[in-house]
Amino acid sequence: AVSAYLRPEFAKWRRPLDDATLQIRIKWIMSRSMHIIKPQTLLATIMREMCRHSLLSLPVVDQQGKVLGLVTEADIFEALLKQQNGANLSASSKADQQQPTPDNLSDPTKRMESSLATAG
Repeated sequence: AVSAYLRPEFAKWRRPLDDATLQIRIKWIMSRSMHIIKPQTLLATIMREMCRHSLLSLPVVDQQGKVLGLVTEADIFEALLKQQNGANLSASSKADQQQPTPDNLSDPTKRMESSLATAG
């Protein structure tokens, strides 16, 4: 589906590059390989995977492949600050319980700042 923003009534607000940008299909730029973790995955394993593949977050999925949440770098920092033995925590203890969408993902910097403020 093409963006509704390309309709003629929006033409006067578009910049020249918008027309080309809005016609890009997600499938042209997306990556098919997806790194996922299970709820019982240990935090140490999650950290290794994120470092190995230069990831900022990992989706947590159940046995049916349904996304249960998302573990971010900020979640890991928060867990390590709160737990003396944080590396033995699992993904289910840190996965956000809401479905990750662009609308409900918060800025990791703000989350980390608030975690540090409450920890210290």
